Amino acid sequence: MDPADAPNPRRPADRREECPSHRLGILRVLPFPRGETLPASIRSVWIAAGGLGGWGTLFWALSLVLLGFTAPALRAAVTSSPTELRTKLLAGAYEEVIRQARQAVSERPRQEEWHLLLIEGLMRIGKYAEAHQALTNALDRSPRTLPLRWLARDVFRQSGLPETATEQVSIIVRSASERPWAYREPLDLVTVGRAMVVLGADPKEILERIYLAARKVAPDLRETYLAAGELALAKHDAALAARQFDEGLKKFPTDPDMLAGRARAFLDGDRKEMAKSMEAALKANPRHLPSLLLLAEHRIDAEDYDNASATLKEIQAFNPALPEAWAFAAVIAHLRDDQAAEEAARTAARRIWRTNPDVPHLIGRKLSQKYRFAEGAALQRKALMLDANYLPARMQLAQDLLRLGEVDEGWKLAKEVHEKDGFNVAAYNLVTLQD
Repeated sequence: MDPADAPNPRRPADRREECPSHRLGILRVLPFPRGETLPASIRSVWIAAGGLGGWGTLFWALSLVLLGFTAPALRAAVTSSPTELRTKLLAGAYEEVIRQARQAVSERPRQEEWHLLLIEGLMRIGKYAEAHQALTNALDRSPRTLPLRWLARDVFRQSGLPETATEQVSIIVRSASERPWAYREPLDLVTVGRAMVVLGADPKEILERIYLAARKVAPDLRETYLAAGELALAKHDAALAARQFDEGLKKFPTDPDMLAGRARAFLDGDRKEMAKSMEAALKANPRHLPSLLLLAEHRIDAEDYDNASATLKEIQAFNPALPEAWAFAAVIAHLRDDQAAEEAARTAARRIWRTNPDVPHLIGRKLSQKYRFAEGAALQRKALMLDANYLPARMQLAQDLLRLGEVDEGWKLAKEVHEKDGFNVAAYNLVTLQD
């Protein structure tokens, strides 16, 4: 018998019965204790969840965990991570992390955090094939580890396997739906929340019922701040993103991921605030990829192409395979009318994942910001040919078409984005403007 399926002594069979459930794939929820009175807070969650449609039962089950229905488990340590090596990863010592994590995996393969650190280190320096192999080994040993599944999504995408990457999201939600009592740690719950956002769950509910609730249980878990800030950025709510990252920086003042997230929240607003956070992130980690990419983008916006190119070469010195870096290089080459360099950069950006819609979308977005709307629109159409459901390209194309005077198609696309993602602030503002 798999140890994960062994009977739980806290849930004796003669005292339990299954409560009604709403199926989401294959869904079983936490059983009610027969003859016991549920606390009012848990009853209120169950009542509120009834209005959440297909997500209701899963929200209810996760809420029971966070409200203390499984309190003994929550009193356990949040993580068992090797903190020192995680600190080195955040500081940019990627090769050292890889060396030590690889050794630890061979000596202590049952400790999941070593596998995560090894894979993350390999991803930072663009060794995607090695990261894929390390992930395969880790999943063979720990297929039910949710943070590993979430990391797998990125690994498979960078390995040119987008369908397999999408499967990881479904596996995460299905696992939590079928066995919610097995995923009671706040980190697991945050991972489930991230997956639910990808699958279209209500982001406000995710923020309040999972991320912020998990933060109350584990205020020192950095992922609760990062996930909340990333969610706000994805929905183009810069003010909310800045607040979430500011909360995180109170706990982790030199965390480069937190600082870079805050910097991105000011990309379309106060560039001085952006620069302050970006510089602090690069001080904490001079090889921090999100911050270096943001610096390159900032320099492209300022038409400082020489220094932008230098920043991209700095990235490529330790990660020669990063698609975003090559996409920015293609932008610079295009603006300099260097067709050979542009084609070489586009080819490098697509070398591993040939159907990556991020590449034409990013190039087109930057060209549109240089008032080259026709060229930008053409690239957004190319991105949509690669992935018809890629909403960022659909939204950017709507804006480009409106600026080109093609208003009928532009408004139609904007409405489509708003209908599919009602919490996208940019789409909401655009649709409201038409009304």
